[in-house]
Amino acid sequence: MDEPAQTPGTSTSVLAKGSIHIWRWPLTVPPTRVESLTRSLNEMELERAGRYHFETLRHKFIVAHAGLRAVLAGYTGIPAEQLSFRLGVQGKPTLVNRGAAPGLEFNLSDSQDIALAAVTLHQPIGVDIERVREIPELDSITTSILAPEELSFLRSRKGPERLAAFLRFWTCKEAIIKAMGVGLSANLKRIVVDAESAAASRWFTVHVPASGRTWSVRSLPIDGGYQAALAIEGSGGDVDVREWTFPDA
Repeated sequence: MDEPAQTPGTSTSVLAKGSIHIWRWPLTVPPTRVESLTRSLNEMELERAGRYHFETLRHKFIVAHAGLRAVLAGYTGIPAEQLSFRLGVQGKPTLVNRGAAPGLEFNLSDSQDIALAAVTLHQPIGVDIERVREIPELDSITTSILAPEELSFLRSRKGPERLAAFLRFWTCKEAIIKAMGVGLSANLKRIVVDAESAAASRWFTVHVPASGRTWSVRSLPIDGGYQAALAIEGSGGDVDVREWTFPDA
């Protein structure tokens, strides 16, 4: 069993092998707090934040990435601003200085007003979150990313149930390709998600033929109108979803 984890960035959080921590935090914070959080980001993150034309989106990017740094600081014991990342071929970051947590694996996702960070040890991991919303182009999207059996299931559903099923398919596939570190270059039709298992929010396995690797996947229903999913290479473990807020400045 895990020892109690402390607030990230103030003490070292403890993560047992085989356990998965999901940290959730809000992306909307006062502008003065955004300014202070900016100081923990590196040059590349600041350059990426600067690409956003709208201030609201720029601020959310800063809060998401500063939050991830704070979470990882809690496991490594290294101050958030001193953490260093290396980008893979497809842009997936890995932590260079893992400090007190060798083998630390992580992934970040955000949507609308919420960020999620998934953290575990020694197993590549991916997480994806999407706000539940009407998608006008749903029909054209489904034919480009869903396998025939997934399409058949989706077409048997109507209204909100159909949208919910699509978002479960989408978030599970996104979590897998994020864990693989391949991005949207992957052929999503070759990644087949079992609709019943995804709806039940339990671990199930997905084999990705192109990679020869098998992933454990599960949906993560998030309160407040969001759908999320988690993917990890090998066997899935205990999942602990934790709420987190930035400590007072």
